[in-house]
Amino acid sequence: MRKTFFLLLPLISSLLQAQGIDQAIINQCNTARNEPYFSQDEKDVIPYLNLVRTHPQEFSALYLDEAAQKMKLDTTFEYRSLKEELKDRAPAPLLYPDSALTRLVALEHATDIGTTGARGHKSTNGTSFHDRFKGFSGTHGECIDYKHTSGVLIVCALLIDHHVPGYGHRKIVLNPVYDRAGTAIRPHVKLRTTCVIDFTK
Repeated sequence: MRKTFFLLLPLISSLLQAQGIDQAIINQCNTARNEPYFSQDEKDVIPYLNLVRTHPQEFSALYLDEAAQKMKLDTTFEYRSLKEELKDRAPAPLLYPDSALTRLVALEHATDIGTTGARGHKSTNGTSFHDRFKGFSGTHGECIDYKHTSGVLIVCALLIDHHVPGYGHRKIVLNPVYDRAGTAIRPHVKLRTTCVIDFTK
């Protein structure tokens, strides 16, 4: 697994560089690059989360339009509102990966809803979102994406928040309070795949 990681890591940098992102920014945003408990797909989510938080205008210009077109969301009101919001968005702190948050919250929930075909933030045994965060102090947030596998599409889908009243996922992703994240991607029996991202301070 470690050999695979070192072979695939340059692909992330090449993708970002191809879009015109400075190497120093890539290194800064790729805070999960050395975490062995993440799959490569899970690692790929973190740089895009960090890029939109720390460089919102650059993220919007380089990634958002293309991703929205791929998802057929580029004509939606939610997409247009996001473009406007990112124009004047102040930078937020970097997110750093948290192994306990990943294993005990994100992975557990992604596995649960993936194998049962459920959706939402409540576990199939009735455990609430807040109960799953017991043992973690501070402020918490959770985003769940379905169907997408690439980091950039997952992040853009959560930011656009199509048909989500109040843009709850967008607010969590951009919230400057959070500084730690755990993410897990698992197969979903009804929706192909699910990505659970948990945030805390």
